[in-house]
Amino acid sequence: MAAKSKKRLSNVENKLFKLDNLQLRDVICPICQSILIQPVTLPCYHSFCLNCFNGSIENNALCCPLCRLRIGSWLRTSTKQRSVVNSRLWNHIQTKFSHEVDIRSNGEDITLPEETVRPRLSAPGEIRTEYEAELKRLRNERFQLEQKQFEETELLVK
Repeated sequence: MAAKSKKRLSNVENKLFKLDNLQLRDVICPICQSILIQPVTLPCYHSFCLNCFNGSIENNALCCPLCRLRIGSWLRTSTKQRSVVNSRLWNHIQTKFSHEVDIRSNGEDITLPEETVRPRLSAPGEIRTEYEAELKRLRNERFQLEQKQFEETELLVK
């Protein structure tokens, strides 16, 4: 499980962040709208500040604050391995955005340019596709349950 988690994190770094081309808008926490401090990258590839993530976990169920993916088992595994913080991403942020990190570490808010904070919107049709996939999964699950109950009833009748 640990190897999968590390592989998943390295994939997200390669795919989404291209760490050499990291821009300020790529390292903004969606919760506090400031630069990521000790970023936590979840299995769904969403990243949050460690403090924001901990606050979200304390107040909500064990799921991603953005997409609601359940992260309970991932969190237990990562906590045992003491690898919740995405250290490669954190090192790059500290190197490339040291001024912003220093300002935020001193407890001050950094002023971000207007275009840096971008709204997170679903692509056209994305929600419907997700809804239909979930509906199909639930129908399949119900069909399998009914099939199992039918087979058990047939065994009792014989």
